[in-house]
Amino acid sequence: MTRVSAAFKLKAVKEALGSKTSLKEVCLKYKISRQTLYFWIRKYTNSRLKDLSSLKNSYKKGKFHHKSIGWKAEKLILDAVIKNPKLSVYGLQKRLEIAGLKLSVHGIYNVLVRYNLQRRQLRERFSVEHPVKTVFATALAPAHRAKIVEENIKEGKAIAKVCRVWGVSRPTFYAWLRRYNSAIEGEASDSDLVEALARNYKKAYEHHRSIDQKTKEAILDIVGNNPELSVHKVHATLPVVGGVPVAGHHAVQNLLEREGLNTLFKRQKFAQQYLPEPKAAVAPLYETPIPKLSLWRLLFAPYATIPKWVIKHPMTWPVIFPVTVLLLWIVEFDKLLKPTMLFPTVALSFGIVFFLYSLKYYVSLILVMRLTQSGTNRQNTSANAQLLNFQDEISNSRQSWFYKITKKIKIRSQQISKVDPLLMNLEKVKLTAQPFVSIHVAVYNEKRVIERLIEACCKQNWQNYEVILADDSTDGTTEIVKQFMKENYGELRVSKDDQGTEIYRADANHNLPSLTLIHRSSRSGFKGAALQKALENTNPYADYIAIFDSDFVPYPDTIEQFIKSFQETCGGLDKVKESNIAAIQGYQWHVLNKSQNWVTRGVRTEYAGSYVVERAGIGIYGGLNMIAGSVFCLRADIMRQFGWGKSITEDLELTLRLYEKGYKVVFTPYIQAPAEAVSTIKRLIRQRMRWAEGHTFNIRKMWRRIFESPHLTDREKFEFLYLAPYYLQAAIFIAGTFAWFISEAILHVRLPFWTAAWGWSLIFVNFLSLPLMNLVGLFLEESEERDYLGIASFIVLSYLLVPFQAYAAVKALVSDREGPWFRTPKTGTVTDVFDRMRIYAWFEKLKIWQRPATSAGVAGNINIDTGQLGFFRQAPEANSLALVPNISSFNAFSGYKLRPKRLRFVARGVLA
Repeated sequence: MTRVSAAFKLKAVKEALGSKTSLKEVCLKYKISRQTLYFWIRKYTNSRLKDLSSLKNSYKKGKFHHKSIGWKAEKLILDAVIKNPKLSVYGLQKRLEIAGLKLSVHGIYNVLVRYNLQRRQLRERFSVEHPVKTVFATALAPAHRAKIVEENIKEGKAIAKVCRVWGVSRPTFYAWLRRYNSAIEGEASDSDLVEALARNYKKAYEHHRSIDQKTKEAILDIVGNNPELSVHKVHATLPVVGGVPVAGHHAVQNLLEREGLNTLFKRQKFAQQYLPEPKAAVAPLYETPIPKLSLWRLLFAPYATIPKWVIKHPMTWPVIFPVTVLLLWIVEFDKLLKPTMLFPTVALSFGIVFFLYSLKYYVSLILVMRLTQSGTNRQNTSANAQLLNFQDEISNSRQSWFYKITKKIKIRSQQISKVDPLLMNLEKVKLTAQPFVSIHVAVYNEKRVIERLIEACCKQNWQNYEVILADDSTDGTTEIVKQFMKENYGELRVSKDDQGTEIYRADANHNLPSLTLIHRSSRSGFKGAALQKALENTNPYADYIAIFDSDFVPYPDTIEQFIKSFQETCGGLDKVKESNIAAIQGYQWHVLNKSQNWVTRGVRTEYAGSYVVERAGIGIYGGLNMIAGSVFCLRADIMRQFGWGKSITEDLELTLRLYEKGYKVVFTPYIQAPAEAVSTIKRLIRQRMRWAEGHTFNIRKMWRRIFESPHLTDREKFEFLYLAPYYLQAAIFIAGTFAWFISEAILHVRLPFWTAAWGWSLIFVNFLSLPLMNLVGLFLEESEERDYLGIASFIVLSYLLVPFQAYAAVKALVSDREGPWFRTPKTGTVTDVFDRMRIYAWFEKLKIWQRPATSAGVAGNINIDTGQLGFFRQAPEANSLALVPNISSFNAFSGYKLRPKRLRFVARGVLA
């Protein structure tokens, strides 16, 4: 675009206004558009002067542009060019950005063009003609000053030429020349000559008018005790000597800027050290006494407990006794007393045990899908209203099977949270405060994943938090963490306790939270003891503790979502300590390497069914929710009271101790953290053997205390009854299969009332329960089509793990102590790009249990709108995401790129 002069514009305007020539002819003559001519005429007629000044170009460029780079930044660019003339424009931008100067490539290029330095040869010539000592030198070094003076004295160059080349003024040169000559007269050495030309200007605390140490401490005390005061008010409150404050306003301002206290947030953070540190006593490492071995009592607990319950309730006698006699007559009890009938009886008994577990899974499926259907049809109803409506349907209806069962067995319900965690919408929640949160991670030989873990933990969108790594590593992981801390924090504060534990601390800065590395001298106590050491070194101001494993990559707002969940479930952050909710468990989303091999596919499928369906079902009917080892947030005051234990399944041990004292755990599938799935059979076997041994051992220690505790509801005790022999199912499966084989293939005996049709039906029902639950979990997550291949992998893995889990469970049942902790190695492999996960409204398409929508006028705290409630309705598409997630951890389950048309008829056939 060619810009014309103001005279040209004035000529065209006068011709258009003064003559009889039409505007079209004027535009053709001067080759301008009508819009431009009208614009010039409007500017001319609106001007008061009616001359050339009214038509001058108002566009400013170069140094006069409002976005131009200042002279200080321009000098830094030129200094960088002098020091590194071979750097390109992009290289200069990166170099300046490292030094803290953020400039655009276009801005740097404009400066280079202004000084004719846009080519590398020009920059190299400029570097030779203008030497400096450092990149960001604000003044020439004493050695360069001596060289400038000697060019005039010894080489005979003219002063004007020397000053022009070096870019200094003549008065400055003459001042250096006088100081140089004075040093020569005193017969000074070369080093003395250089020192004579050193800059004598003193600044900061070395300045002759600087405030003394006592005044400095007085100002900092005022700021520490009253951080909300501005610079003016701080100056007004200073002590007065002789009618004058001990320091001026400018001195106070300079001191605050020098100490990094020039903003209100920085002063508030500085003032925390003036507050008395709260005493946060931490309970010692938990060790419960192992009860005496009571194998028969444990194995036959249901057979002993049910008769005892019947005896204590005489109201049941008129029903129980006739029914028992009738059943004994029907099954021809006398034939069962024959020795050969032992094997089919055992096989059927164990088959019924598996049927009870399958029944629980089917009930969970029904409850979850009924709740999803309830949410789908009530998009305009609040979360509280939906929960009440759903509870009314399944509990208060006289025709409800749930009502009849609960009435018969007198199971009581207890509402533990203000809002159902399966119905709350965290995106609509506004936090009332930002409490201090401490992130704890137990690390052992995780050099392949430790860097991405630290980066994810240190990039949380939260102001008040810290990160503590409890490290037992011996493979170089510790050195990687220390190197990260030195590169990003600078100097570290190192201490060592009596047990030989090394503690490295790095204070928070404007970009990163405070980071603490605890390196234990031994691995005794395993993960629980490591987390206990982290708890002992937690900031006493911490209100919450978030736990992650080393292979997880938490989203940047994971802390925010946990705190929002506490605020909603407890009725406000100010009521959290009055509530009995101790922890909130999120979803361990094993998708980072889900496509690595068939093992990872099976593990990923298993977690989908376990978390989305089974744990959600437990939350619906008010059972006992477990802490799952990672992706959960605890109240710090409760953790200081309980402490961690040494068990190899420290999460279950803590869960049982919390429930014993009346505290509850809340599960929400909407807070997720992507993680790595176990990738080899050997590692999976070791992991599940540890789980089976630790689980059974803790059940054995705690079962009496749980059943005798008055703080647990009947539903929670009922759930614990299911939970107790969870891993012993493997041993029961082996024993039942062996008994069935003996009875069918060797003894050829059968129970008189049992037929082959009943037997195969029982096998089919038991076999289908877990794969169906996983299938529905994948559907609700809206997973990729290839993820459904993991169901076949899950079935194979389930049978492969049976003998190993059976051995570990039986070992824990008869041993006095737990075995060692076998670490599950992490590979750091990422095979998939995943999207935001949202549970999709499949149920509206499948038309399962269609019901009319209820009124939208029911009062509640959270409004549910389309696209936010997760698997209770359809959600909008989200942007794709690579390895390190930079989106919300509140993912109401939007998943990959599912093409449902291929699976629609299969889905209807399976789920109908």
